[in-house]
Amino acid sequence: MMRRLAITAGFGHAAALGAAAVVIASVVPCVVFAQSIQAENIVEATTVVRDTAETSGDRESPSEQVLTDTAAPDEEFEIPSGETLTRLETQLEFVELFEEQRYETALPLAEALVTLAEAEFGRPSEGLATAINNLAVIQRNLKQYEESKASYLDAIEMYRTIQGPYSESIIVPLVSLGANYHATGDYTQALGIFQEARTVNRRAFGLLNPDQVEIIYHIAATLGSMSRFEDAHYQHEDALRLMERVHGTDTMEILPYIYRYAEWLAASYQFDAARFQLVRGMEIIRETEGPDNIALVRPLREVANT
Repeated sequence: MMRRLAITAGFGHAAALGAAAVVIASVVPCVVFAQSIQAENIVEATTVVRDTAETSGDRESPSEQVLTDTAAPDEEFEIPSGETLTRLETQLEFVELFEEQRYETALPLAEALVTLAEAEFGRPSEGLATAINNLAVIQRNLKQYEESKASYLDAIEMYRTIQGPYSESIIVPLVSLGANYHATGDYTQALGIFQEARTVNRRAFGLLNPDQVEIIYHIAATLGSMSRFEDAHYQHEDALRLMERVHGTDTMEILPYIYRYAEWLAASYQFDAARFQLVRGMEIIRETEGPDNIALVRPLREVANT
């Protein structure tokens, strides 16, 4: 099984709200995601959908960023009877609507998939857990946070029952659940959920695995929203140290994480420290790519902004 947890977060970037990734996969833990699917690749399977668990964001107010539905108004859509619409056909229609961000129209299909999955796989089952998780994603994109919370909890509990308390399948739903709490201002609950997600991630993939870095940023954002700025700062430092162990301290691959840390420092009015990190980035670029490389534009611009 491929292992790639694509836990998305804005954290200082103009992340597209309401976007998500979709994949048709076997009835297995939902840990592999792709940007699109082709009809010829469809197999008898369960659709796995992951939403963009946004918690933090720019320098204004991370708590105000929530998922939005940017799709055009939905047209009327009637679900055919179970006799004429199979689960696979429902999945195909659901994926199409989801990719078009027609969440209101996709909602009854997501609900129908839960019913069809329970009838086919029973409860508890991985197929049903995945269908419930997909329903939670749609509910979250529609800002139905209470309904989404209940669905995420149901899916998480089912995965745990089948696969154990530290199943990697629960990491993405946990992050999305934490984002739900963050979006509604329940930062204490959000913090606990994000920390639990990181614990499961480290148990599943190792203490120093790089996948956990986005969870760390979620934790930092929530701590910032709680005005626990020193704790948030520590999380940003921890994220940079982690990625330095993965990529080294003087490689081009470490630059995104240096810039992320510099953004946090600037947002915290630590302008000298932010400029130090940006200058460090420029030195890496000059040593690696040369003194006139276009990659210098970003750190130079950010230095000017600070």
